[in-house]
Amino acid sequence: MQDNVHLGQQLKNPEPDLHPSRKETVQILQLGVLINLIAMLLTLVGMQLIVGVLLLKTLSVPQGAVIYRTGQLIESIDIFVVQANISMIVAEFVGIAIPFWLVSRIEHHSHHS
Repeated sequence: MQDNVHLGQQLKNPEPDLHPSRKETVQILQLGVLINLIAMLLTLVGMQLIVGVLLLKTLSVPQGAVIYRTGQLIESIDIFVVQANISMIVAEFVGIAIPFWLVSRIEHHSHHS
């Protein structure tokens, strides 16, 4: 994270000689994309497990049956966990999309310089 802040400060500098090399910038952005892809994969696997548990909860209760064990019911916390996972996927998508936008800005800047 510190490297990204340092990179951002270097890129904001109005003096072009103090900017990091294009290669260094692209490598840092590629690393960020890779990290976000791995995080998204792990989040998706976790999401599958959570949804599987919720499905098992609903399938374990026969239609029209009286429920004596409340652990069989889907609770509001279960829905919050699903929502948190969706939010993580959105954040990781943004983390993947921003480097592509930055690379296009670098390309645009290098063509106009």
